[in-house]
Amino acid sequence: MRSEAAVRLALSSLMLLGVLLGAGAVPAAWAAGYATSELKAVETENESKVRDLRRQEITQLRITLGRRNPANRRADLYFRLAEIYLEAYRTEYLLEGRVHEKRLEAGSKEKGIDHSHSRPHLLEGIKASQEILRLGIPYPRLDQVYFFLGFNYGELGNQKESLRYFGELARRFPDSPFTAEAYQQMGDAAFASGQFRAAQGHFEAAAAQASRRGPSESTATLPRILHRLAWSYYRTRQFDRAVDTMKRAITAAQKSDEKLLSLREEALRDMAIFLTETGKAEEAVAYFRSVVGDKSFYPKLLEKLGKQYERGVEPAKATQVYESLLKTDPESEAAFRVFVKLVDLELRRARYREALDRLRKVRLPKGGDPDTQVAAQNLRAMVRRTATEQHEKHRKGTAGALELAEAFYVTYLNTFLAKDDPRQETPEIRMYLAEVKRDLGRSREASELYHKVVDSGDRRYAKEAGALWMSSLAEAMRKDKSNAKAHEPSELEREFISAADALQEALGETPEGRE
Repeated sequence: MRSEAAVRLALSSLMLLGVLLGAGAVPAAWAAGYATSELKAVETENESKVRDLRRQEITQLRITLGRRNPANRRADLYFRLAEIYLEAYRTEYLLEGRVHEKRLEAGSKEKGIDHSHSRPHLLEGIKASQEILRLGIPYPRLDQVYFFLGFNYGELGNQKESLRYFGELARRFPDSPFTAEAYQQMGDAAFASGQFRAAQGHFEAAAAQASRRGPSESTATLPRILHRLAWSYYRTRQFDRAVDTMKRAITAAQKSDEKLLSLREEALRDMAIFLTETGKAEEAVAYFRSVVGDKSFYPKLLEKLGKQYERGVEPAKATQVYESLLKTDPESEAAFRVFVKLVDLELRRARYREALDRLRKVRLPKGGDPDTQVAAQNLRAMVRRTATEQHEKHRKGTAGALELAEAFYVTYLNTFLAKDDPRQETPEIRMYLAEVKRDLGRSREASELYHKVVDSGDRRYAKEAGALWMSSLAEAMRKDKSNAKAHEPSELEREFISAADALQEALGETPEGRE
């Protein structure tokens, strides 16, 4: 009998090779793999004992299958083989992960985990399960056999076969405890391929199945199903159902204590997306305060979400998120930092008028933490930079740039320099603004700016400002026809004389003043 068992084992090996070859060339990673010694080095003593017992049981099952047995008995033996191979796969899978981590710690640059030791167990499990189907008997655990096949093929990356068996499971055994998993797998596949309506139907069926199971089992599976169902609703623009379902997912995940903590955190982030992008900022604030209990949780979440959209080059969504954050706590330093991001986003999208509208409402912080101070400096810099960039664009002939340059120079003077000018930029900016005013044909306004530069006594610009001041007044006088026939000097003419006197006084006893 042992020789017969040996023959069967040899045939088993050939069949395994055939399955591998039938699926295509064996991957190079499978051929190389981790050394057996590496796997044993990360295996615990108890795991080693279990592995030996598993090997012995497989041998005994093979021997028994070599004898003549009734069909039901053979089905039970093959079923146990399928179970053992699934257990072996999961154990080897964990060991391979440990070896990978150990290699990384030792300086290895390998990108992924090699699974050449664990995957053959999946193939053996498939073979054992298919033997049961070939018996053609009404086996009472046939639903689980289909589950084994769907799961194993899925782990091997053969989605077509995996979905075929999960579909059979759902169709033939609608009340099976494994059907929820089948619907979930089909839903995941449909969602990944963009078939959101189909995914919705699968996830709804999976949620209904999971809800009918015992509390402990439904707690373990229902939150993930609801999470995916919420996203299916969201993708099909059923926003209210998406929000309600995500709330159910969060509530269900909270019942699992620490087991689904990561899923809960992910669902909370997704809830922020749903409520924010649908314009329900106030509802979001109330919801997160009631669920999390930390009033700063939602603003922090939004700040991260906004950065994520920025990195993904989705400025419209980032703007929407930051707008919501401003509403949650408008007086906070975080709100100011977000305000700066909003101005930056508007400028990067060439929405200059919108940026100016925001800047008119800005309240600069007095002090603040380092991040807030950096944000204030960045805002100041981007306003000046935009003004000079628009000024330069006008010089190159860009239409409309001159008006924008004027608006940003005025904003920079009134919003920033009027309150704090540590680098003495005011005369310089006034010179630029005066040039813009002259180009716009507003010589009188330009002369007033040049007058202020002369009065400042800044020797860097006083001489040039004085000459331009008088030139601007001369331009204004030429345009002013109201006093053409009068015998007395006009107001502009008197101002021109005063400008010359003021310029001489401002420059003092210097060559420029005497000139």
